[in-house]
Amino acid sequence: MAHRFAAARLVASPDMDTDAAFADEDLDHAPLSSRVLAYAIDSIALLGLALLFFAVAGANIYLRTNGGRSNLTDAEVRDSFIIMMAAIPCWLLLNLWLEVRRGQTAGKYVLGLQAARVDGREAGLSRHLLHWLALHPLLFHPLIGVFLAIFAAYSVSFAESPLLLYGGSAAALLCFLAPIAGFFFALGDSQRRGIHDWLAAMKVVRVD
Repeated sequence: MAHRFAAARLVASPDMDTDAAFADEDLDHAPLSSRVLAYAIDSIALLGLALLFFAVAGANIYLRTNGGRSNLTDAEVRDSFIIMMAAIPCWLLLNLWLEVRRGQTAGKYVLGLQAARVDGREAGLSRHLLHWLALHPLLFHPLIGVFLAIFAAYSVSFAESPLLLYGGSAAALLCFLAPIAGFFFALGDSQRRGIHDWLAAMKVVRVD
């Protein structure tokens, strides 16, 4: 990766200014505008996935209530709610699969970007998982925040413990704050790395 290219240039030209050579490493980082556009594309993909699970949950209620002619039971509501919430782990697994294979989400693929380790080594599943769990704005996304807020509200009806309510509410709040915090963090960083990039020692680079 960029570190190796810079090292190779130093070997080839020992008189080259070291600071200038390693300054070139920063030129491969993705500009913030490209990252924001990739985020928007991935957000559209997330919306499509959420609508799919919402439609399946609605179909489950429709079929189990005989087209709405039967009374809706608590079990039917619970099952449909579980189907809706399954969109979150499916979204995470889908993107982990894409990034382990190519280092790219759908948005990064369209924009020609790739997630990579800062040391140039190959990022495996554990590193990509850390990258996503470390306040990644596509996992801690406002749309997922809506799902978690619904979960927090619904948890009151099926569990008497306040932990689910407080935990779900806190996670929902993170989903609304993480993208904003990550944007301003990247805005002040020379390599346009967000909070999740720093925590996982990753960066987003441009690829041909």
